[in-house]
Amino acid sequence: MRQPPAGLRFGFNVAVTVLVTLAIGMGAYGGMIHALHPLAEVQPPASPTPSLSPAASPAPVQPLPSPPQAAPRLAVVDVDLVDALTGWVLLTNCNAAGDATCQYLVTATSDGGSSWTNPAQVGSAFDPTDGSGPRHVQFANRLDGFVYGFSGAFVTHDSGKTWHGAGLPAHSVYNIAVGGRTTWAVTQPCPKGSFCPFEVRSSADGGRTWSAPHALPQNFDPLDAVGFDSGVILGSLPVAGMQVTADGGATWRSIKTQCTGLPDGELVATSDGTELWELCFARGEQTLFVSEDGGKSWSQRATPNPAGAMQSFGGMWFVSNRAHVAFAAGAPQPSITRDAAVTWNPVVGADQLQLVSIKFAGPAGGWAVDSGMNLWTTADGGDHWSQAGALPTEISQ
Repeated sequence: MRQPPAGLRFGFNVAVTVLVTLAIGMGAYGGMIHALHPLAEVQPPASPTPSLSPAASPAPVQPLPSPPQAAPRLAVVDVDLVDALTGWVLLTNCNAAGDATCQYLVTATSDGGSSWTNPAQVGSAFDPTDGSGPRHVQFANRLDGFVYGFSGAFVTHDSGKTWHGAGLPAHSVYNIAVGGRTTWAVTQPCPKGSFCPFEVRSSADGGRTWSAPHALPQNFDPLDAVGFDSGVILGSLPVAGMQVTADGGATWRSIKTQCTGLPDGELVATSDGTELWELCFARGEQTLFVSEDGGKSWSQRATPNPAGAMQSFGGMWFVSNRAHVAFAAGAPQPSITRDAAVTWNPVVGADQLQLVSIKFAGPAGGWAVDSGMNLWTTADGGDHWSQAGALPTEISQ
């Protein structure tokens, strides 16, 4: 099976691949863990030594009480939401390089991060060395959601309390995206070590049933999958154009890439399938193109980082949540445009933060995660952000 360079594939997968790559870059998850209840080290005070008479016998030595055991610490893998108050966090206990197996868990909030449910385990145990563990969480609505990684996908129909196999007839799961009431899954049907065209399936009932597969072109290697109300758009790596459906999968068409030369990669975005964005990367430089007619014609626009300042692949993201509006990662600050990339400005309320991921549920509700694993929320489409607190990284005893 043909694969692009692993660093690029995981780095450019926005939803999500984003957090895990950052975690690896900071040292096998450990550097990104934020302990909510650090333990203080207490030393008992010294006491004078009593004098003993010949007849006196020493008092029995009382053992010191054992210090309370610290709660197991977890690392954040990915987040998703269906509105500004309701969302989920995918966690793992793979904190030590010597871990023999790893578990993955999902916790939920319905009050914007003020409180979280007890984490529910997804699947059984995973080998930390083969990359088979889940990497993304994606919810279609308040009840139906997915956790997936390269080797498979899991589904829940009770808001994340229980999980089971998603039933996708595939050996590899590359992307799961939601647009409107439809869920899209990009998979590969052949086993590891062989090559076959990628396939796209859709589900209109939260993953209970799936459509017949649509085979993508022979040499199309999907990277991004961005859903919208009537369809989905797929980007590729190496950059080879886009595949899009705007009628629920009944028909598909190819869109020629605007990236020239030998691009390192691209990020695609859309909120409605008509206004399309393509951000090209080549040797540290960025070029941005916008189409207002579904990809029939394009114009080059201002880039969010004109000086070429970029975050690492692990921190790259580019998202559009409504017409003419897009958000982009950057150094030293994230940027927003409200005029289809004629101009860019710092994101209000988070202008000095390194946001490692950002997601929207419709045009208004959004979540962002900074490099300290703090959650930021917006209810006005990203015009203003407020900190909701640290993401949960411990299991209550």
